[in-house]
Amino acid sequence: MPNINPSFNSPALQKAFEQAKDPIERFYDDLDAISEDIKALEKWLEDSNLRVTFSASLELQDHRGQAWIGWEEDSKSGRWRIKYSEIFETGDGPVGNERPLIETPAETRKAIYPFLPSFLRMLAEKVKVEPLRRLTGLDEDEIDFSKAKPCGDAIGKVEEKGS
Repeated sequence: MPNINPSFNSPALQKAFEQAKDPIERFYDDLDAISEDIKALEKWLEDSNLRVTFSASLELQDHRGQAWIGWEEDSKSGRWRIKYSEIFETGDGPVGNERPLIETPAETRKAIYPFLPSFLRMLAEKVKVEPLRRLTGLDEDEIDFSKAKPCGDAIGKVEEKGS
């Protein structure tokens, strides 16, 4: 980035320059930081072996449709990815777009980035397993399992259907 600090004759333009200089000069560094965070979060989720489909809708400013981010298996690669999806109306009907968040245009990543902390908290809430005491009001050693009956083949047939 050139280290040029022009001097303007107009006080209004000089003031605007002083306010605009940092964001403009940091633009690519900030985009790189956003991309690094998205990649790191996606890798951590993938490495955790979390295979639970989840999505959260977004309310984006100046967006004329529905948008959401999700954690799901990518049908093209078979990998679990943080995905961005949107559907919006056109004169020819609804149009949809879905792809891994890291592969979206820079402006999309920049718009979605502030939602990632909430997305992560909501995903954690979805997969959180409540301790037995919260579910039953009892500690495990207070429950008499001697009268429990086998469940047969029911164990292992529960599937996560997603949101």
